[in-house]
Amino acid sequence: MATVADQFIRVLRQAGVRRIYGVVGDSLNPVVDAVRRTGGDIEWVHVRNEEAGAFAAAAEAQTTPAASAGCSTWPAATCATSPAPETARPRPSRRGGMGV
Repeated sequence: MATVADQFIRVLRQAGVRRIYGVVGDSLNPVVDAVRRTGGDIEWVHVRNEEAGAFAAAAEAQTTPAASAGCSTWPAATCATSPAPETARPRPSRRGGMGV
C-alpha cells in the first residue's frame, strides 16, 4: 500500500523533479525512504540547512531545464522562504538575453 510520502514522490516525479534538496530528520524520514524506493529516479541531496537547500533548488531550476525541489518541515520552513524571490527571476535564454 502506498504511503503519503510515496504519493508525494510520485507527483514530484510526474512534474519532472530529479533532485530534492533537504535535511534528513525525523518527520522527513518517510519521504527520504520513498525517494530511496524510486531506484535512483530522484536523488536526495543532503544540505546543511533548509535555506541552503532552497537556494540550491532555485539555482538548479535557474541554470538547467530540469525541475528540482527543496524539502523542509516546520519551523525550518520559514528559513526556506528566503530564496522565494530568486525563483521568480527570469531564466537566462539560450540566445544570451534574459527570457522567461
